Amino acid sequence: MTTPKSDTEQYKTLGNAILERQSAELQAQLAVFQSALTNFARDHGEQIKNNAQFKQQFIKLCQSIGVDPLSLSNYTPSGVKFTKTSSHDRDEYYNNLAVKVIETCRATRDANGGIISVDELISRLEDATYTPTAKDIEKAVADIKLLDGSFSIFPVKNKLFIKSIPEELNSDQQVIFETCGLMGYVSPGMLRDNYGWGRVRCRDVLEAMVRKGLLWVDEPGPKQEVLYWEPSWINMG
Repeated sequence: MTTPKSDTEQYKTLGNAILERQSAELQAQLAVFQSALTNFARDHGEQIKNNAQFKQQFIKLCQSIGVDPLSLSNYTPSGVKFTKTSSHDRDEYYNNLAVKVIETCRATRDANGGIISVDELISRLEDATYTPTAKDIEKAVADIKLLDGSFSIFPVKNKLFIKSIPEELNSDQQVIFETCGLMGYVSPGMLRDNYGWGRVRCRDVLEAMVRKGLLWVDEPGPKQEVLYWEPSWINMG
C-alpha cells in the first residue's frame, strides 16, 4: 500500500519542475541573444572594426551574456589568403591574420601549454600566399588583445613568444625559458650550477611546467640527466 507524498515532498517536486522550466527558458533566451549578436556583427562588421568606442561597447555586450567575441565568425572571418596585394585593404589583412593566429594558438595549446614562439607560428603559416613577418604578428596580437586580454607577446632574450593563456609566467618560469633559449632545453644540473637552485626547487618548477605543457621531457638513459625541452625547438626540428 502506497502512502501519499508529504507536503514537503510535493513542494520539492514542484520547485524542481519550476527551476527546470526557468533554466530551459533562460537557455532559449541566451540562444536568441547569441543569434542576434551574430547577425549584428555581420551587419555592422565594418563599424565594429573601425570605431574603437563602438567596438568596446560591442565587446562588453558580448561578455555580459557570456559570448566570446572571437567566436563570431562574421566579425572575424576565416579562410584568409595572406596577401597585401589583393583586394583586401590593410585593416582587413590584419583582421584575417589575427584569426589565423587565434586558430593556430588554440590548435597547438595542448602541445605547448598556450605559449608558442613567433618563429614557429610563422612557419605554420608559410604555406599561405603571403608569409607574415614578425612585425605583422605583433600587430595582429595587439588587435587580438583588445578582444581577449590573455593574448600577449613577450621576449625571451632575442626570441619572441605569444601567450594565449590568462596566467603570467612567474620569475622561475621566465628563467627556464631564457635558459632554453640557448640550446632549446634545460636540466636540473644547469639550474643548480648556473643559478644556485636547490634540488626541490628544480623539481617543483620543472614538473609544474611539464604538467602545464610548457616543457617536454626527454629521458636519455638511466645514468644520464633528464632534459626538459621548450616545445617550439622540437616542433621546428
